[in-house]
Amino acid sequence: MRLTVRILAGPRPVDVARYMRRLIGKPQFHALEFGLYTIDEKKEGEQQLSDALLGHADVFLIDGHSGSEQGSPWFVNHDLQPLLPNRGLRAHAFLMGCCFGDTRPMTDTLTAAIARQTGRAAFLGSSDKTYEGQAKVLYPRVFAALADLAVSNQEVGADTICDAFSRGHAQAIEVPVDAPATWAGWQPPRILGDAK
Repeated sequence: MRLTVRILAGPRPVDVARYMRRLIGKPQFHALEFGLYTIDEKKEGEQQLSDALLGHADVFLIDGHSGSEQGSPWFVNHDLQPLLPNRGLRAHAFLMGCCFGDTRPMTDTLTAAIARQTGRAAFLGSSDKTYEGQAKVLYPRVFAALADLAVSNQEVGADTICDAFSRGHAQAIEVPVDAPATWAGWQPPRILGDAK
């Protein structure tokens, strides 16, 4: 079985986007099918973002200059709320590798969109500012956990992906590549939404 991972990335920092391209080409992740979308900060980025959110994926990875401390859920200078499809988001999980991704109203907005489709989804994000170096530590471990899940006989859903996130997250934050404070915002993986 292959798991689909749809990555929405901002244009900055440029080397994170380059790193992502190299990472998703590695043979150990052959069980994961990646789609990488770079979202422009200007007005045309709104359509790019809307198009990227329309498709189905097992996991959405949303990484870029982002957050929700401004009073609305935004990503790369675009308010997510009006860009989310009316029919909701078709995904089992969300990985928010962006600043303040695990804060309200970002999680409220995602929960409402999830409720219109799958009903519940795994979630991993940071409630604080994130740093470039964290992507290079966290993502390979989370992708490895997802790849293991893809080749297992387990049914793929919010719970099994949440477990995979837990393994990847636990390994990542134990790696002493940064001051411990930089990892403080990363909350344990959890389920958003309710079962239908």
